[in-house]
Amino acid sequence: MKGIGGIIAILIGLVLLFCALVPLFFKIGFKLMGMTFSIVSFLGLIAIIMGIILYFKQH
Repeated sequence: MKGIGGIIAILIGLVLLFCALVPLFFKIGFKLMGMTFSIVSFLGLIAIIMGIILYFKQH
């Protein structure tokens, strides 16, 4: 069960990145999504990095 927190953080980050990328592919309200995209993808990247750090600290 060790490293589960890191895996969860990585998954959350991937979900955030996915949510940020979907509007790009579909070009839905891109002007509105510009700011949201950068914030969401940034949070997603932070979550992935934190998850990787947590995962390796626990192993």
